[in-house]
Amino acid sequence: MVLRILFLVMVFSPQLANAITVSIDGGPALCGNPTGYAIANVFGGTPPYSYQWSNGATTDTIIGLWPGLYSVTVTDAVLDQASAQFTVLDDPNPVLNYFGS
Repeated sequence: MVLRILFLVMVFSPQLANAITVSIDGGPALCGNPTGYAIANVFGGTPPYSYQWSNGATTDTIIGLWPGLYSVTVTDAVLDQASAQFTVLDDPNPVLNYFGS
């Protein structure tokens, strides 16, 4: 009698996390003053995230920005990175609504 043995090898691959991406929302500076802001929105990756902005900030939101170009690099827990840029525009003629007497 011949004994035949069948080896079944199953390879399980862990489901990979979504690739990390980042986008930036923000608002303008008013009349050339440092009133602009930018918010980094991170999608995918593995939390926690660290932030490195071109102005040296290390939080997800930066405020008090002058008109100009800002960039952020976000690094996740497994050291994957994503970057984005945002231009804070200068609004020289903001519309102010005044209601009152």
